[in-house]
Amino acid sequence: MRTLLSILLLTGMGLAQDWKNVHPTKDQCRADVSAWANEGVDFSPLGVMELQRRFAEMAVCGQQVDREQGHRYYALAILYKDETAGRMYRFLSRHGEWVKFLAEDGERQNRQEQQ
Repeated sequence: MRTLLSILLLTGMGLAQDWKNVHPTKDQCRADVSAWANEGVDFSPLGVMELQRRFAEMAVCGQQVDREQGHRYYALAILYKDETAGRMYRFLSRHGEWVKFLAEDGERQNRQEQQ
């Protein structure tokens, strides 16, 4: 379920587009990952846009800027992505949309299996 929500986050919210605007230096990457990791995992003070911004920065840091420390960035990026996915899931559930999504997705899967 989290994987599905992660895909929705990346495609439906345009996060991949945001990566084009993220250009941290190696020093910034290392400073941010250290500072943010020390904040702990209570992300409630952070809005979704900040979670997305941090996810994008950590992804760019790990993939392009500082690959030798990539594991540090990926670990934090996954936490931000999971927090955002959890919030999206809770929102959809609260508003009755999760059940609709599952039904529609099941119909799509049935059509594909029949082909």
